[in-house]
Amino acid sequence: MTLPSFTRTEKWLLAVHAILFVLFATPFLLHQVVPLGDFPNHLARAAIVNDPAAYDGIYIVKYQFTPYLAEYLLPLLGSIFGIYTAGKLYFLIGILSVVTGVILISRRVFGEINAATLLVYVFLLNYATLLGLINFTLAVGIALISIYLWLTYPQKTRNWFFVAGIFSFNFMMHALAGAVMAGVLATYETWPPRFKSRAWWQRSLFLGSAMLPLPLLLAFAPREAMQPGTEFGSLLEHLHAAFSEILFAHTLPDMLILPAFIALYAAGILKLAKPFRPAVLLLLCVNFLVPIQLLGIFLIQIRIPVFIFLLLAAISRFSFEKKTSQEFALIIFLLIAGYRHYEGMQKLQQCSTHYEQFITALRQTDLEGDTPVMTFGQKNYPFCSLQQSFIHANTLMTIEKKLFVPTLFTTMPPVKPTASFSHLRGGELGYRDENELLFNPSQDISDFRYILWFHPETDAPIRFDSMDVVIQEPFFTLYLNHRYRPRS
Repeated sequence: MTLPSFTRTEKWLLAVHAILFVLFATPFLLHQVVPLGDFPNHLARAAIVNDPAAYDGIYIVKYQFTPYLAEYLLPLLGSIFGIYTAGKLYFLIGILSVVTGVILISRRVFGEINAATLLVYVFLLNYATLLGLINFTLAVGIALISIYLWLTYPQKTRNWFFVAGIFSFNFMMHALAGAVMAGVLATYETWPPRFKSRAWWQRSLFLGSAMLPLPLLLAFAPREAMQPGTEFGSLLEHLHAAFSEILFAHTLPDMLILPAFIALYAAGILKLAKPFRPAVLLLLCVNFLVPIQLLGIFLIQIRIPVFIFLLLAAISRFSFEKKTSQEFALIIFLLIAGYRHYEGMQKLQQCSTHYEQFITALRQTDLEGDTPVMTFGQKNYPFCSLQQSFIHANTLMTIEKKLFVPTLFTTMPPVKPTASFSHLRGGELGYRDENELLFNPSQDISDFRYILWFHPETDAPIRFDSMDVVIQEPFFTLYLNHRYRPRS
């Protein structure tokens, strides 16, 4: 089926998309480091992959298959443009892939681009993105484009290799995004169930067999690539995540945005494409009912709803009947979304400023490389956009000063610590709770040459015995630990 050329309305919508995309992306790109919570970890890992000789004796690079290959685009871009510019391009490609997928699906499902696709910019500002999980964002965009390709090819032209190829490719880009996409398409193709139909059973077996390569691919992944799952079983906790954490933080507009979005469906302003309703219901059931420990995917309670909301922007359409209640509901939603976005951008700008101050201070100080850094932070310190410690900025020291910062995400495949530092992997965090300083009890402070403390700007540096202040800034203090004893 050949889609018609763009109508005048579609051209206007594409122009609005272009404007909103620029407005959405620009605040993230104004500073040196994209202001996302976990993103410095990804940048540090990419820097190590691109120049392993510079980290000789600290990290080693050992390429292995992992079901998160979307991550490898970042070091590839870094080898061409430099690590910080690569981070910006990686972010742009990730959100552009999502927007493109949403527009393509909407045009395929409804025959034209619907204005509901503009909602994608509301839900791109989600907790997964703000945590810096851009590899997941990129994988979701690839999955949405794959759904469009699936819908474009008639069922009779989809042979087993085509189907298995789409499933496997997306699964290799990101295991969870690929699995969710496969579930959406399988439900779309086999619903409603017709147990008495031979054709239905044949179709179900065909799709099921095309998914067989997925667990086989997972079997080849190294153990380090599979992040441990955490139980997230209570209904109250699920609802708490659904109404706040998956979107932004714990402010009033963040908690109201989801009810306001649901109200658009209740008021009849938004209508969901019927063929996809069972798939959305299935995803909700998986997110709420399946124990996370069984799936072993880190932050799954955040990732699946993010996929759902971005998909909803593609498979929903506006349907106005000129009712006062509809106009009122839409105005309320837009006010909440607009204020939420403004507030979020303000926090991100603060985060960007602190990143740059941190990098500038590091560049002006001579630090000894090949040594480990321990980091701790103020509990519940309201920093940046995530309402938590600025703890992941520590890996910028890996990029700038070639120091060993043993965070979990920096030392994931293909990067590993050398034998001299392997005992420190993932154990560098400590916290300050009220007046008490709590270092990780499993670690000996003599393992670390430098101690880095992120703290509110109102706090004065803590004075330690056998430590000197190397850098003192309003929001962080770096100490030189004279009790450091390197292990042989």
